[in-house]
Amino acid sequence: MPNNPKQKSGGPPEIRFLTAVIDFAATVLKSIADDNLLRLLWAVEVLLFFALALMTMFGGLTGDQRFQFALVTIVLIVATFLVITWRTGGTIRDNPLQPLDEYAATCRDLLETIAKANTSIQRRNRNGQGPWAQMATDTYNHVCQERYLRRNNDKPPDAYFDAIRNDEALGTVCDEKWRLGQQITTYRTAIDAVPPYARADRTLGPRYRSHEAFEHLIRRAITEPDITPSDLAKAVTEALALAGHM
Repeated sequence: MPNNPKQKSGGPPEIRFLTAVIDFAATVLKSIADDNLLRLLWAVEVLLFFALALMTMFGGLTGDQRFQFALVTIVLIVATFLVITWRTGGTIRDNPLQPLDEYAATCRDLLETIAKANTSIQRRNRNGQGPWAQMATDTYNHVCQERYLRRNNDKPPDAYFDAIRNDEALGTVCDEKWRLGQQITTYRTAIDAVPPYARADRTLGPRYRSHEAFEHLIRRAITEPDITPSDLAKAVTEALALAGHM
């Protein structure tokens, strides 16, 4: 049996166009459901449309008056769509916070890896002597930088750094902490890109603020400061606890 081109393409062009219009309208209405400004603009437009229809049918308007009334309605419709574009950041998405959820999940995975390696390092610090005892009061930025510089033996021997630089757990903390710093920069950019309507939404707003708090905590307490193993343990524990409530 030959294929039906209408079935293959989703029906006649008129039906496809009408379906697209209905889908777009539904998406727009969903996006403005919790935006008071957009709801007000749409309400004004609906009232003007009905007023124009009633006055055209029963008001005895002249042709010029009908044209002016219709022009005002069209201008308001255009203005509303411009406001929607501004309030939604140019796009209307079912879940504008989805990128944030993905970045937060990656940050959480990195934090868990860092926590495990840092715990291993702290266990070696507890004997109170040797290079790992010194590591307990040293800071990761300093140690990781020295570790990187000594990879090619470009610096003179040092008993402390030579003893710890090839440790697997230390390498994990240094590498994953650097990756976390890169990820948090991208995370911040995505947070800043969330459209205003989502930030003010009753459902999305609290989630948006949770992402802001999570990113701020990681950046303020983990990626930016030069911290010791014990400080890192406290900060990572706090960040993972916050992630658990997102």
